[in-house]
Amino acid sequence: MSLTLLRHKFALSLFPLSCSSYAIFILILMPQVQASVQIGPQESVRFAREGTRGMVVADDQQAAEWGATLLRKGGNAIDAAVATGFALAVTRPHYAALGGGGFLVFCPAPRNGQPKQCQVIDFREKAPALAHRDMYLRNGKADTQVSQNGALASGVPGVTAGLLLALEKYGTRPRKEILAEPIRLARKGIRFSTNTEQALRSR
Repeated sequence: MSLTLLRHKFALSLFPLSCSSYAIFILILMPQVQASVQIGPQESVRFAREGTRGMVVADDQQAAEWGATLLRKGGNAIDAAVATGFALAVTRPHYAALGGGGFLVFCPAPRNGQPKQCQVIDFREKAPALAHRDMYLRNGKADTQVSQNGALASGVPGVTAGLLLALEKYGTRPRKEILAEPIRLARKGIRFSTNTEQALRSR
């Protein structure tokens, strides 16, 4: 996934990773986003999409639309990214769930023609307190079954803490509003994508 913005007032990239990886890109040109466009899997390969007021790009339409909704309501890029991230935890549970971690790179808009320093939040998973260097060795050899599957393969997640820290430091909308749609999706159900269905069948 790649986006380039030549004339911009505001840009943000959010890169949380769990068992796979995903990225959320939020670009704001004007205070509000007016429309979103659904793109089919083949169409997205062949055609670019342009926006004049702002754009939310994510791997799931429902999650991206929720981020765009926050922008329309007057939220900033962090509000939209955090909202999209929490929605992805519901709509893409096989790789974007709360059990992972990630990085957030936030570059505020220049002020008085002067660029402002970009901010980074590292919320990758951490090793458990009782982890040790030989925990994946069996009979003196590394056992990938142990390191990749089961309880010992899990790190201490950072997604929830990282997203909420970003919202607290740089966001403008209340947590209750940001989480409203992800909670609704979790309770009422989501539209399954082919990708999600295949992931559920393979686990």
